[in-house]
Amino acid sequence: MKVIAIFALISLVYANPMPDGEQMQTHATALRERLQSSCPGRCLLQDKYRDWLINGIQKSQAWAEKVKADQTQRFIPNIPPEKFDQYCTEIGVIKTCVAACNDAADAEKKQKATAVLDSVKDLVCDADIKNKFACFSELSKTPSPQCDTQCQEFATPLMQTMEGAQAGQRDWAKAKEGAKAACQFVNCRLKCRKIDIVNKCEQSGYDAAKKTVQKLGSVGKTVHAQFRPAENFPAECNPDQLIQGA
Repeated sequence: MKVIAIFALISLVYANPMPDGEQMQTHATALRERLQSSCPGRCLLQDKYRDWLINGIQKSQAWAEKVKADQTQRFIPNIPPEKFDQYCTEIGVIKTCVAACNDAADAEKKQKATAVLDSVKDLVCDADIKNKFACFSELSKTPSPQCDTQCQEFATPLMQTMEGAQAGQRDWAKAKEGAKAACQFVNCRLKCRKIDIVNKCEQSGYDAAKKTVQKLGSVGKTVHAQFRPAENFPAECNPDQLIQGA
C-alpha cells in the first residue's frame, strides 16, 4: 500500500524535493493541509493511508541514504504476493473514493489523481510481477561488481542529483539530467543482470523484470505529465526506452 499511497500523493502535491529528516515534520504538516483542502486529498487522509504515507516516505529516505553511503547496495525490498493483492484492492478503494468527488473546484485534482492511480494499478495488479517479485528481491542480495563498474557512469550523476535534492536545490535542468541518468542506470542494470535474472528466476522472470521496469516508467511519465511540461521529461525515461536492448 505504501507504493500506491506515495504515487497518489505525488499526483496531488508534486512540487518540492524530498525533505531531509529535520524538515520532515514541517513538510508533512504542509502536505496534510494541502490534502485536506480537496476531496481527492481527503481520500488519502484516512488513518491507515496517512500512516503508510509517512512510513513509506521515511523508509524511502533511509534507503536513499544507504545507497548514497554504499553505492554497491542494490537491495530490492521483498513484497509478498498477498501484499500485492492488498495493494490492488486498496487502490480500488481509493479510486472509488476519488470518483465520488463531485465538487467542481476539485475537478483538476480529481483528474490528476485518477490518471496516476490508474497507472499504479496497472503495476501493482499485474500477476506476473506479483509472482516473480520475491525472486527479484532475493537476487538483489547478491552483488554484481561487474554491473557496478559497467553502470557507474550513470550512477555518479544520479548520486549528485540526489545530494542536491536533499540540500533543497530546485534546479529543474539538473533534475532532468538526474532523471535521465537514473533511467539509463536502470536500463544498464537490467541488461547487465539478464543472465543472473534468467538463472535465478527463469526467462519468465526476466520478462516480468522488463514489465516491472516498463510499468514503473509509465507511472513516472504519467505523474510528470500531470504537472510538468512534456519537454522536461527525458526521452530515456519513456517506458519503451527503459527496456531498450533488454
